Amino acid sequence: MTNRKAFGLLVIMNVIWGGSYAVSKWVLTYVTPAFLSMTRFLLGGFLLLFLAEKNYLSSSKETLSSLISSEQNPQQSLIKRIFNQIRISKRNFIELALVYGLGISVGFIVHYHGVRLTTSLKASVEMTLEPVFMILLAIIFLGEPVKKRTLLGLFVSFTGTLLLVFDGKDYNQIINELSTGGQTLGDFLVILSLLLGSAYCVMNKPLAKKIGPFKSTAWGCIIASVLIMPIVLYETYNGAQIQINIGVILAILFLGVLCTAVGYGLWNKILMKMPASDMAITINIQPVAGVLAGLVFMGESLGIVGVIGAFTTLFGIWIVPISPFDKE
Repeated sequence: MTNRKAFGLLVIMNVIWGGSYAVSKWVLTYVTPAFLSMTRFLLGGFLLLFLAEKNYLSSSKETLSSLISSEQNPQQSLIKRIFNQIRISKRNFIELALVYGLGISVGFIVHYHGVRLTTSLKASVEMTLEPVFMILLAIIFLGEPVKKRTLLGLFVSFTGTLLLVFDGKDYNQIINELSTGGQTLGDFLVILSLLLGSAYCVMNKPLAKKIGPFKSTAWGCIIASVLIMPIVLYETYNGAQIQINIGVILAILFLGVLCTAVGYGLWNKILMKMPASDMAITINIQPVAGVLAGLVFMGESLGIVGVIGAFTTLFGIWIVPISPFDKE
């Protein structure tokens, strides 16, 4: 895959991810954040495991005909080879459980609780903080040098985010929303989930290299879903309302197949050949798609302070120095 083709696919996926905020906001009126997280990543995980199997069959130099000529039971031999290819060690299982448990199990439950409280429009703009968090974590944990322009970009983007979150609200209104589960609390939960997601991205890169992009994401999503299951059972036992209809099923399919299986698989596969900082550029497409989806499909809007904050956040992201993209 050429860098140009990879970049184009990332653009398309970020448009889809941007629109997913409006889809998630809508479906959360029928199901709980834990249920949505579990079903989305369970579906996506098994689809990715299937893709990992297909990837092995297409890349293997041995054909079924050679197995027939060399094995007494070629079908059983092929199944065994596929199983050996997609299985993971106990050590890898524990590593995936830690990384995906933090970034997916905890991260997305927090994220969906935030999206449920705030607007999909604001959540999609707040999403632009993820590359900033990724750079910040790289500076703190990987000891990367800090540029003055980076510090300026961080300051500007955080200032813009505060303006976006508060959007002209007075002190009493902010405290009331934080204490009663209002929009401001939702905004802070979304930002917290982005910090968890950034930590997941940084920690997952060496795992994806070691295990393989499809296999690591597949097993990670499945493990994360299993970790969420007790929460779903607890919520259901305590009377949480989960309403299933054709719209909810289609939304979960959209989030599980396109946003998770296809999106995460492509992201981790491209991550093997492209610097994370170059890939982070395409994340800034998400707020554009998210804002348009919020305006058109959800009827959402921002106050004047929120609009200023959104543009300030995007400007702060823009001035953060990122290595130039290789177009060869």
